[in-house]
Amino acid sequence: MKEIPQLGCAISAFRIMFGYVLPGMFTIAGAVLMIVGARNIQGAWESENWPHVDGTIIESKVGLHTSRSSNGRSSTSYSVDVGYSYTVEGKEFTGDRLRFGEMNSNKRRDANSKAKKFGEGKQVKVYYDPEEPAESVLEPGVHGSSWFLPIFGTVFFTVGTLLSIFLPRMFRRITKQLSTVLESQEFPPNKPAT
Repeated sequence: MKEIPQLGCAISAFRIMFGYVLPGMFTIAGAVLMIVGARNIQGAWESENWPHVDGTIIESKVGLHTSRSSNGRSSTSYSVDVGYSYTVEGKEFTGDRLRFGEMNSNKRRDANSKAKKFGEGKQVKVYYDPEEPAESVLEPGVHGSSWFLPIFGTVFFTVGTLLSIFLPRMFRRITKQLSTVLESQEFPPNKPAT
């Protein structure tokens, strides 16, 4: 076979990167998101049966988060950042979890409304894990946002798995076709650099 070495190296690098590395990254990211999401859902379900005590909001604010995409566009999301104190069996704890799987909002109005609901100094019910009282939440149970990470993770995992199956096959076929074309071509010998 009369192969151009640089082309062969480029094809191999391309095949490794897009046939194995990229799908592997999708699969690993998906698995991590599924695990984190499953833990959130488990915690959310368990919190439905947690006992509660009275607590006090010690901090409540709207967090501003700006990110910039690769094309230069920026997007802003808002979080509700709360801190609260509560006492279980004479021991004081602080917490900052509003709910399991809480997501940022792209509407400042929604975040402001929730921040007002949990304004500083307000008395609230704090639900805590009886086996680990430092684990707490203000809004127990499974909410719509609790499902985001597991669903997103499942999509990433599935796409990564399918890519890892089909891309290497596709690249092998392309490499074979390219080799056939290269075998039928005549290339001048490489001239040494002067």
